[in-house]
Amino acid sequence: MIDKSSPIPLYCQLKAGLEQEIESGRRAPGARMPSELELAANFQVSRTTARQALQKLGEDGLVVRIQGKGTFVRRMTNAEENGVPSPLGNNDNASALNDRDLIGQPRLRPRQAIRLVQYRDGEDIVFDRSYQNLLSGIEREARERGYDLILSSCMECESELHSLLEHRGESGYVLYGEFTNGFSAELAKRGIPAVTVDMPAAGSETFDRVCVNHRSAAKLAVEHLIALDHRAITYVGGARMCNDGEVAEWPISRQRCEGFLAALRAAGIKFQEDYQTVEFTTQRHAYRTARRLFDQIRRPTAVITFSPSVALGVGVAAAEKGLDVPKDLSLICFSDAEQVCFRGDRTFTTIWSDSYVMGRQAVSLLAARVGQPARAPQTVAVPSDLWLGDTCARPARVN
Repeated sequence: MIDKSSPIPLYCQLKAGLEQEIESGRRAPGARMPSELELAANFQVSRTTARQALQKLGEDGLVVRIQGKGTFVRRMTNAEENGVPSPLGNNDNASALNDRDLIGQPRLRPRQAIRLVQYRDGEDIVFDRSYQNLLSGIEREARERGYDLILSSCMECESELHSLLEHRGESGYVLYGEFTNGFSAELAKRGIPAVTVDMPAAGSETFDRVCVNHRSAAKLAVEHLIALDHRAITYVGGARMCNDGEVAEWPISRQRCEGFLAALRAAGIKFQEDYQTVEFTTQRHAYRTARRLFDQIRRPTAVITFSPSVALGVGVAAAEKGLDVPKDLSLICFSDAEQVCFRGDRTFTTIWSDSYVMGRQAVSLLAARVGQPARAPQTVAVPSDLWLGDTCARPARVN
């Protein structure tokens, strides 16, 4: 079922094999599917690969996940066409189970709407891959709950954000971007339920939040490189430029820098000040930074980057300097997908978090907040995993 030499992503291969078993009748309607751990062990893949395969089967309507029980092959009888089937064949039980969500909160039946607001000061992220995956998760969970989804994209002018509140008819907001105290305070003042995704909105301590523990993610990257005997390690992609021309740290990158430095200290490794980088998180500026880093007498043997595009910029600079990846230079990038192409059929080693899952959890938290407006704010952390690609190896020279 799994061919690791194939260019087809592993989760797609696993999903196709399981889909064939379901359609052929080998896995009967109502039968329990293997767990993520069981699939990972049986097919020698990562748990994240198994999770993605099951998620895709769910998106295609072939399986259904029931909290606390597992994942089951979906029954496709006419009576259950629009509901979640019970593995026991009991329609009453199926209806009750369908009233619970991924975190055990009640599903809301009325047809209502939620608004996803994405705001970046001068940056358009509509075509950003992470945003697209997030949007897919939000749309999927909203549709399953009977919500309509309204999209709003506000650029540069915060007055656009406040104008949204004057024509409000939504049940709540999912916020993605760098929101200021003013907008957050207005939401809280009006008692509007809101969930922030990954980047905390200023003054949003009273909101629910879905996030990635970026410090732990950076630690995972550093520990992998240290295990390969790397000691000359740096991080590229630590800042961005504000409209007034001053360099300001991005919250996500700042947290990654903190985790990166903490992991080095824990291993007794002193960070080389010559490796300090303050640049945009773009491929072009990463290329310039890497050129400077590789000109040093004691250059880094490993680089952790903010994103795949930053890693590509570093890779181009390495190639121009005659450095082979991974023989002379190891590369790790943060990503929202486990498999990211580097060159040809080679993939990056990544630290990845599933933004699709973040989107679904955001709607789940928002529904819980609408149903229980007085409950304490919750934070759901989506885990990060290490994907072993082809861009890391032991250094040719140990520093």
